[in-house]
Amino acid sequence: MPDKTSWSHYIDATSAGAYNAVIAERIGVDPATVGRWRAGAVDPKPRQVVAYARAFELSPVQALVAAGYLDEDELDLPTTPPRAYALNDFSTSELLEEALARVAHGEGYSYETRRGEPTVVAVDATGNLIPLLAASTDEAGQ
Repeated sequence: MPDKTSWSHYIDATSAGAYNAVIAERIGVDPATVGRWRAGAVDPKPRQVVAYARAFELSPVQALVAAGYLDEDELDLPTTPPRAYALNDFSTSELLEEALARVAHGEGYSYETRRGEPTVVAVDATGNLIPLLAASTDEAGQ
């Protein structure tokens, strides 16, 4: 965690000179708490850091860095949470692509792309290709 004055300097630099009572009211803490932060006597809780950032329209991530909860090196991590693994979360194209890739890795199957569309074929005992899922054609048969 950075030195105890980092958060204090951050508050001074971002609060536009607001008094402790004003800051406290905006984030829902006691004014004495803000005073202890500014004195470096106590560290803010992470939820208080985020509340401060939101109250002053600042980046919560940058505020967490200033308070010492995150390191600058950690900012390269993805900030988008992973999506759930429910089928409805995936498009039909994504599901088909995954299914075709899995079939392609199975024994006796091959996965090909023709004109940008997938084709799955089985390979019989003599090495002949048997179409299982052919690429679609438009109404003109092209």
